[in-house]
Amino acid sequence: MSTTIVTQDSAKYEYEAYDSALAATDQTVDASGSARYIFQVEVDNTANTSTAAYVKVYNSVTSSVTVGTTAPDSIFFAPAGAKICYTITEGIKMGGSGSTGIVWACVTSAGTAGTSAPSSSVIARMVYGESSS
Repeated sequence: MSTTIVTQDSAKYEYEAYDSALAATDQTVDASGSARYIFQVEVDNTANTSTAAYVKVYNSVTSSVTVGTTAPDSIFFAPAGAKICYTITEGIKMGGSGSTGIVWACVTSAGTAGTSAPSSSVIARMVYGESSS
């Protein structure tokens, strides 16, 4: 699956949508170092009918994340065989220190521990933005 980024402006935020097939290895969503707000995360775990999926989100850069050791800043859960969409009205602030970004990974265990990827692809979509006010 290819990654798609779509930019859309509003009065307060510039939105970008990031779409990816996730694995247990970490992937960078945004590495600008600018403050970003996560507004929506969709986890499509319909391909895994017997295994739950946990999308771990890190306020970091890829080189600083070790999946299974680094504590995630947020975790989004999808039960086996389900698609779940999380909406965060005010957003979760990530980045902003000049050396951070948004990194995510998908595993089959909650919490910090766990490095096993689901057996089939988990499709994750994120809508995030930068404050323009």
